[in-house]
Amino acid sequence: MNIPLHWHTEPLLLLLVVGASWAHALACGPYRARWMPGRAEYPVWHAVRFHLGVLVGYVAVGSPLDQLGESFLFWAHMLQHMLLIYVSAPLIVTGLPPELVDGFLKDSPTRSRAA
Repeated sequence: MNIPLHWHTEPLLLLLVVGASWAHALACGPYRARWMPGRAEYPVWHAVRFHLGVLVGYVAVGSPLDQLGESFLFWAHMLQHMLLIYVSAPLIVTGLPPELVDGFLKDSPTRSRAA
């Protein structure tokens, strides 16, 4: 049995990973003063958490783990879900600027209660 093990390089997946990281870097870097005037500089560890979360998400869906999980091993498939739910998502959310999250929650009391 030959299991092809390669990293996925689909354009949409790579565009999502690079696009999310690029947009976050712009929003928290050069455009931070324009969009959020008077705010202190963005903590480096928040950016590290965000980009680490995106990287873990790519490892979950773009690595050979995806092929193993989809074709052969149920535990590999479940490991993908655990990486996405318990590692990647909290890192991405805690890496977002509070100013952006607060504005999103302030607009809707329903979203605020759900969060």
